Amino acid sequence: AALLSAGELTLTISEPAETDSTKVSVTFTVQTSNYNENTTVAGLAAPTVTSLTPTSGTSAGGTSITITGTGFRTGARVKVGTAAATSVVVNSATSITCATPAGTAGAKSVTVLNEDNKQGMKASPAFTYS
Repeated sequence: AALLSAGELTLTISEPAETDSTKVSVTFTVQTSNYNENTTVAGLAAPTVTSLTPTSGTSAGGTSITITGTGFRTGARVKVGTAAATSVVVNSATSITCATPAGTAGAKSVTVLNEDNKQGMKASPAFTYS
């Protein structure tokens, strides 16, 4: 048997007016003849990647880079192009350090993936292998 009928559940997702861009507001409204509840749950937005230093290194990999952005969470992973970076350390919600993987010469994007698989990317040419 269905717990809810059509029209009894409303879901609203909005970005709050706060300056903290890592949170969104999710409101669930359930209305039945026996139950009426309106609950707001805070969720986390995807990370953003704004810059990294240095922006180039050798194709052998192993270049230590610092990524700056927002919304970085413990357990985040980093990709340079399609390859996984190593020694990833989330220093704070705005800073990650890691070592680049080996790669082919040329410009690559850099992506941060949080454990919930939400991701932020700095498009190519974020890092260039020589």
